[in-house]
Amino acid sequence: MTSFNHSIDTIIQQSKTSTDTILLTDRQWAYTICGSEYMYQYISRTPYQQYVKFKLFEFINAIQAVTSIPRVASAVTLLSDDFVFMNNYTSSISSFLKVFSLSEAQLETIKQYFSQYPLETTFFLSVPGHSENPRLVEVRCDRIQQAQPIFLFTLYTNSQLFNFKSPIDGTIYLFYNNQLISSCSTQTPSAVPYQETLNTSGKYIRKDILSSVTGYRYTFLFRKPRFLTSGTLLFGFIWLIILASVFLLMKHLTQWMYKPINTIITLIGKPEHEKDEIRHIKNTLISLYNNVDTMNHSIEEYNAIIENDYLRNLLTGYTKPEEMEKYFQKYKINNSGNCFSVILIKYGYSDEPGAGQQQNAVFFLKQNQAIIYKEIFSIFPFFRLIDINFETQALIIQCTDIRFLSDTLNSIFIRLETVFSLECYAAISKPVEYLQDIGDAYHNAEWLLEMIKYYKDYPRIISNTDLSTPHYTTAVYYPLHEEQALINAVLNGKTVVWKSILSNIIKNNAQKYEQNISQLSIMLCATLVRIAEENNSLQKDLFNYSQKNLFVLLVSCRNTIELEKIVTDIFEKLSEYILKAKEANSCHPLVEAMLSFIHKNYIKDISLNDLADSVSLTPSYVSAVFKNSTGNNFKAYLNRYRYEIACKIIQQNPQKKIRIVAAEVGCNTSILSRLFIQNAGIQPSDYQKQILANK
Repeated sequence: MTSFNHSIDTIIQQSKTSTDTILLTDRQWAYTICGSEYMYQYISRTPYQQYVKFKLFEFINAIQAVTSIPRVASAVTLLSDDFVFMNNYTSSISSFLKVFSLSEAQLETIKQYFSQYPLETTFFLSVPGHSENPRLVEVRCDRIQQAQPIFLFTLYTNSQLFNFKSPIDGTIYLFYNNQLISSCSTQTPSAVPYQETLNTSGKYIRKDILSSVTGYRYTFLFRKPRFLTSGTLLFGFIWLIILASVFLLMKHLTQWMYKPINTIITLIGKPEHEKDEIRHIKNTLISLYNNVDTMNHSIEEYNAIIENDYLRNLLTGYTKPEEMEKYFQKYKINNSGNCFSVILIKYGYSDEPGAGQQQNAVFFLKQNQAIIYKEIFSIFPFFRLIDINFETQALIIQCTDIRFLSDTLNSIFIRLETVFSLECYAAISKPVEYLQDIGDAYHNAEWLLEMIKYYKDYPRIISNTDLSTPHYTTAVYYPLHEEQALINAVLNGKTVVWKSILSNIIKNNAQKYEQNISQLSIMLCATLVRIAEENNSLQKDLFNYSQKNLFVLLVSCRNTIELEKIVTDIFEKLSEYILKAKEANSCHPLVEAMLSFIHKNYIKDISLNDLADSVSLTPSYVSAVFKNSTGNNFKAYLNRYRYEIACKIIQQNPQKKIRIVAAEVGCNTSILSRLFIQNAGIQPSDYQKQILANK
């Protein structure tokens, strides 16, 4: 009886934990959605409602993916409009009712219940389903902003809600606010009615358990075990005699057949509890193979950890000299006649607007970058990647080609900064001949990384060669985003804005580096040339100077006052010229080239960098010119063009499958659906139906 009670307690704990987890996760899912900024914007009926719906739809799908629990369906709706967010799609109220097997009357009952009891948040309904697996609808009502109710529906089957698996005949009852909402039985076709169990206490063991989720409780009912009768004992005894006879007969028949197997059993040992020798031999071989494989994997992981720790200590100078030689011999590393370098990489977030990376993204990016580094640098005889701390990694590499290392890292960092808004800095140390001296290289790289903050116009990657250039020690500087703002203001005719930015640039650099006015002149000259370099007639007509003469004119300025006067005069003429060009509606050849590139390559996975490469300009300049000329940024224009082409394809052939249409415009079905929702407010399939109906 003690064993029976222990089994019951185990079953109860497992069932309670499983159901509590589902109920609590569903409640947290509802709180997260209702408390989000997207839901607030949706309730507030802000402008661009289609876009707000789309963002809320993406947010609900993301939350549902994170809080994944077993359920048939889920839905979020206000019930005040004919719009419902369903599992990975949206629908109308009528479609929603069909999925949840609800009637209009039941929906009206739900509304009346929450209207009559405004403080209540949960309501349950049983809906038609399989007789052996009933269905239950949980309705949550949350109110935000002027008591606007938000209804969240979740549809469960009994097998999803209750993980009630027991070899003992029993039933679980779930109550909410002391009202029975569902039940599940283990061995009988359906649960015993709760009222019948109140008068059969002699047949059942009953246990009432409170749920860890507020408002819920359980009642567990188990049938008491029946003791064996005389008839059962007699029947079992007869069968035992029959089985013993068969066993003895089979034993004599098989003894002579298993002599080879007995030899193997002698070698590997007889099983303690297993009577099937063949299975025992098989299990022994499988276990041996798995143990060897697991052991090899564990040894590899252990050696990698030990090596990583040792190299970290070697870099930071905590390894004793007498231990170094043992390490080199153990891992068969040639320590003489090689040149080793250390690359110290530091990750940090960009301060530019729109950089929305969360801090935990660094961990993911480091893992992703580790794969890239190994693919690129594994060509060298020796390469190791070591984590120094959360935001810093070190590469030990047997290479002295600083130019190759710098160019390779630069291409990697451009992708990171463009895609993930992540700033990356790297310092390449001076090479050392012996690995035991790698600590000196590490400290050199660490010093170089620290020096970046003092030399603001340095690139993201720094080496000792860069520091050998004398003029960098007092170099003037204004950041890329300031230059971009200056260019945008000039291109858009915002005179007050660009004059303010230009004045601040000259003033700030004059206070720190008055003696380096020539360097400031060079940088301003480069900014001017970047604006006008795509139109030779623009330079000639506007400046009456060649690029060389313009450079001489600015560098010859004796002080910042004279420099500011000349540059301001040039910018005013430049802004006036651009304004006249816009008024004449002249199409810039550069814009024609960029649009032609997009129209020819929209089916490919192209980016702003690809567009910039096609016209041999920097991405920042191309972005500014494209936005100023078309009124849209590159990504928005490309998506709009793909949407228009998709519409034409569907109009020509409404029967074509959506995935084929998506492939023909250079995206997948998910992106195509998002484009149609953004531009037309409907799915591509709905657009197909409209075209077919019109025909």
